[in-house]
Amino acid sequence: MKFLWVLTLLLLLALTGMIVRTVRSERRLREQNRRLEEVIWGTNAGTWEWNVETGETMFNARWAEILGYTLDEISPKTAATVRALAHPDDMKRFDRMVVHCFRHESETYECELRSRHKNGHWVWVLDWGRVVEWTPDGRARRMSGTRQDITVRKEAEALLAGEKERLHTIFELMPIGIVLIDRGGRVVECNSAAVNMLGIARAQSLYRSITGPGWSAFRPDGEAMAPRHYAGLRALAEQRPLHHRSMEVRGPRGSLWLRVSATPLDHPRYGVVITHSDVTAQRDADARLRLAASVLGQASEGIVVTGADGRVVEVNDAFTAVTGYRRDEVQGKTLEIFESELHPREYFMGIRRAIRTHGHWHGELWSRRKNGEEYAAMLNVSAVRGLRGQTQNYVALLSDITALKRQQKQLEHIAYHDPLTDLPNRALFTDRLQQALAQCSRSGRQLAVAYIDLDGFKAVNDTHGHNVGDRLLVMIARRMRKVLREGDTLARLGGDEFAALLVDLDTAADCESVLGRLLQAAAEPVVVDELSLTISASIGVAPFIGGKLDPGLDAEHLMRHADQAMYLAKRMGKNAYRFFDAQACGG
Repeated sequence: MKFLWVLTLLLLLALTGMIVRTVRSERRLREQNRRLEEVIWGTNAGTWEWNVETGETMFNARWAEILGYTLDEISPKTAATVRALAHPDDMKRFDRMVVHCFRHESETYECELRSRHKNGHWVWVLDWGRVVEWTPDGRARRMSGTRQDITVRKEAEALLAGEKERLHTIFELMPIGIVLIDRGGRVVECNSAAVNMLGIARAQSLYRSITGPGWSAFRPDGEAMAPRHYAGLRALAEQRPLHHRSMEVRGPRGSLWLRVSATPLDHPRYGVVITHSDVTAQRDADARLRLAASVLGQASEGIVVTGADGRVVEVNDAFTAVTGYRRDEVQGKTLEIFESELHPREYFMGIRRAIRTHGHWHGELWSRRKNGEEYAAMLNVSAVRGLRGQTQNYVALLSDITALKRQQKQLEHIAYHDPLTDLPNRALFTDRLQQALAQCSRSGRQLAVAYIDLDGFKAVNDTHGHNVGDRLLVMIARRMRKVLREGDTLARLGGDEFAALLVDLDTAADCESVLGRLLQAAAEPVVVDELSLTISASIGVAPFIGGKLDPGLDAEHLMRHADQAMYLAKRMGKNAYRFFDAQACGG
């Protein structure tokens, strides 16, 4: 019995130890999982797991977030879904690298590819993974890995590659000779201009000493120049730049005067960069630059020069005077600096389309200066093309025509408005009436013309003078304009005669309330220089019913009918309105 008790105790102790070890193992496992999750979170990487046999996949939230989704929005979670999101041009590379892993040709899978973001653009990602489980017969069963967003890096690489290509192109196309020597004085690189200028083939120059045969140098005084005095070797020896050193070079193509500069480089391969140019060509270039600068500086028009990409590289002082923007404030920006809300977006789209299609655009636009002030400009944009027809630059000429537009607007206003009351005159009134008649003919709506003549105005004018009469006219005009509806027009036809265009009427009777207000506005006393003046108005009304009356009725006939009705109102006692009646008016 005692033996059984001891055995039981030993079993309990063993079991307790196993439980403790299990708990500790689970704690360590949870701690490892937590640390692993923290590491993954810290790398900002998405994780994925792919069951190769079933096609099912699992992702973490970051994997979905890279593409703008939540985990719930990605369904079904299968390899087919992942392929559908990937760019089709990248799938061959993806398949090839996965096959390498499946065939044991590569331990890990690593692939850069594009996946479509939720909002439609492409995101560059780096997928890294490995087969973590194999079937007994050696086939891949399960893969796991990570995904990182490398869009920024890929964009930077593309920019760097483009910049490298651009720099290489510039290096080759530069009109000045460029030679790079190493720290031993040997030529490492030279551009086409250097080869053409010195008349020595590139293959004969590379990796040979800069002092080698082929050409000789002389000082400006005609004495031979010792090799140690060459600008490139002096800059290398003294580790300081030397600029604009003149020298005569005698080579296969005869004598040539060069202006040479040399600058030491902190580079493992290149020791010094040497540039040289024909002094005559430089003088010509300087003269052209001085002329261009003079044109830019003295031109009364604003001048904007952009690159082929449309981004500003230069502006002149006149541009700053017109727009208020300095060169540094617009440099690198596009011609969108002229765009504003003063034109619809389609207007500027048309300008850009014309420039792309035809290479030029000419026209007027309204924009805003730096301080927000509106201005009108005459803009002329033209493409500057190279020898092969490619666009190299755009030049925009800008003229400030704000004063001209204001003067034009003022002249138009004067031409169509009464100078005393600032109301529309007969010409503008007739034009608006013609437009309203055309609209009524189409819509079937009605309008009415009210011919207004002031009763007793001549007596005021004769008694108190034209100054008082004019001020009375202005005050009566303001009152009558104020009682009209929005969309109606009040015009002064001349003297004390006015006309009102009443539009958008259902019936002719709809205008009677407006007519009553016009009579009241004219009849109320007006105080001018302490004089209380009272007059009245007689109004003749000619209605027009769209599509119902004589279709040949025009503005002139309608005005004549309203005038006839006005005289009828005067004969009936004044301070009243009368509608046109052909029988009553004798017409």
